[in-house]
Amino acid sequence: IHPDDAARVLAEFPRLFEQGVHTHEYRFLHKNGGWRWMRAELKLIRNAAGNPLEIIGSMIDITERKVAEEKIRQQHLLLEQTIESLPYPFYVIDADSYAVILANSAARRDADAGVATCHALTHHSLAPCDTTQHPCPLTEVKQTKRPAVCEHLHIDADGLDKMDQR
Repeated sequence: IHPDDAARVLAEFPRLFEQGVHTHEYRFLHKNGGWRWMRAELKLIRNAAGNPLEIIGSMIDITERKVAEEKIRQQHLLLEQTIESLPYPFYVIDADSYAVILANSAARRDADAGVATCHALTHHSLAPCDTTQHPCPLTEVKQTKRPAVCEHLHIDADGLDKMDQR
């Protein structure tokens, strides 16, 4: 077991005797000298008196999964840092509900905590924009299946109008 995992694995082992089953993941030294991620699933078998009789289990190599998880984590971090670096408000909006599912801090400056829709944040409105003065770019994209650009006034956190381009 990898030295960085050994203390955790040993500390968790008593759970097997408390719960009767236990699963843990750790790095294991391969015969080629490299470390492989393993998932061990253990089950405690007890005799009729309830005393531990034996432990049965299986191990599976999950190295590929761990590598993929790390790649996803790195991609998420890059996306987060890229979006956060933008000096202007940036939103990722659910096309069905208009809910803001991701926003940078420039956008959060204009938002209250919690879940909100793009139209609530930018227009203090209960419904998406639907006038010729304020066309909704998301509605336009959904209808045409093409990028949309429009300019209109949004309302900032202080209730002031500000020009915006989408």
